[in-house]
Amino acid sequence: MLPGGWYLFRHGHAADITSEHVAAWLRFGQSRVTGRFTLAVPVVPPRYATDAMIRTAAIDPADRKLYAEMPASVRAETMSLNLGNANLTVPVAGAGAFRPLSDLLLSHARIEPGGADERNLGHLMSASCCPRLRRLWLEHITGLAALRLHAAAALEELRLNHVQGLTTLELDAPGLRALHVAGCYRMVDVGSTARISAPMLEVMACADTCPPDGLQFDGAASVRLLEKMFLWSHAPDEHWNAGAVWLLQHCTAADSLSVDIACFENDTCSEAGCLCNLDDDPTITLEHLREVKITGFPSSMYHRSLVQLMITGAPALEKMTVELIKDPLSKGQNDSKDPGFNMTCKGQWAPPISGRSPGHRNVTIYEWEADAKREEGREGLDGLALSRWVGDGKQVL
Repeated sequence: MLPGGWYLFRHGHAADITSEHVAAWLRFGQSRVTGRFTLAVPVVPPRYATDAMIRTAAIDPADRKLYAEMPASVRAETMSLNLGNANLTVPVAGAGAFRPLSDLLLSHARIEPGGADERNLGHLMSASCCPRLRRLWLEHITGLAALRLHAAAALEELRLNHVQGLTTLELDAPGLRALHVAGCYRMVDVGSTARISAPMLEVMACADTCPPDGLQFDGAASVRLLEKMFLWSHAPDEHWNAGAVWLLQHCTAADSLSVDIACFENDTCSEAGCLCNLDDDPTITLEHLREVKITGFPSSMYHRSLVQLMITGAPALEKMTVELIKDPLSKGQNDSKDPGFNMTCKGQWAPPISGRSPGHRNVTIYEWEADAKREEGREGLDGLALSRWVGDGKQVL
C-alpha cells in the first residue's frame, strides 16, 4: 500500500467495502490474532485521479461512509490498522487491555476533535493500557487536535505523520529515544503548544515545531541527531522559523543535523528570525556538531548565512553536504566547482555531482570535508543502536 492509502496495483472493489466488513475484520483480530495483525482498508481514489489503474475504481470519497471502532482489547503483539479514512470511535480501555502490544500503527482515520474519542485514544496508548508499547505511529489522522500521552517507560519511538489538525501535544515518555513529527502543519500556528518530557531522547526529526512561547521540552539537551528540520527564508512572518531556531539553540549536544529549506519570492528581508540572518544570532552554538546536510537549497546566494552559521557555530564540523537546486534561469551557481560559501576552517570541496532530490528536482551536490577529523568515537553514542531510529522506519511494521 502506498503512503496515501492507495494500493500499488488496482483495487477495483475499494468502494464496495462497508463498515460491517471493517467491524468483522477488527473483531477477528481482537479475538483470534496473537502475533501480528494487519488490516489495510484501501482509500477510495478521488474522481480527479489521473492514473488509469486508479481511475477505474474512482468515485467521490464522500459517497463512501465508513465507520470503525477501535478494539477494546487485543491479544496481538504487533497491530497495523489502516482504516481507509473511516470515522473512528474509541471506547474506554481498561487497565492492561493492550498489555501484549509492542508495536502499533494507526493510519487513515477520522476522529471528532475535542470529544471523548480524542481523549480515549490518548488513554488507550498510555502506560496503564499499553505497558509494553515500544513503537507508536499515528499517520494521516484527520480531526485529532490534541494528543495527551503518558507513555510507559517501554516506549522508544513515536512518529506523528500528517496529523494535520494537531495543535496540542502533551507527551510524557521517560524512555523515548526517537521522536518524528512531519506534516503536522498546524503545530507552527500561533497558539499551538507542545509539552514534551523525554529525558532520554536522542533522535529528533521535526519538520513542524510550535512557537517557543508554547514549547516546553525536557530532553533537548540529550538529542544527538537533529533531522528533517525545516527553515524558511524571506517568510512573511518571523514565527514560522521560531520553533526550529529554538531547537538549534537548545539541542546543543547534537552531532548530526539535516535541514530542508524553502524560500519565498521576496527580494529583501528585514526579519531578525529569517534564515538569511541566522549567522548573526549569538545564541546558536553547535560545538559538538560534526556532520550537516542541507537540502532544498535554491541557487541564489540569499542563504549563505546558514552555511556560515554551521562554520562559526560548529568548530568540530567534519563534513557538510549541500544540495543546490538547478535553476535554468540562474547564472551564478549551477555546476560551479565551489559553491562559494568561503569555508574558513581547514577543508576542501569535492568535485560537484549532479543528482535528483527526493522531490524529483535536478540538484548539484557539493560535499566539504575537514582536512583533519577527530579520532575519538562519539562518546556515549552507539551508532548501530541509533540507526534503527533514522529514516522512515517502515521496515518495522
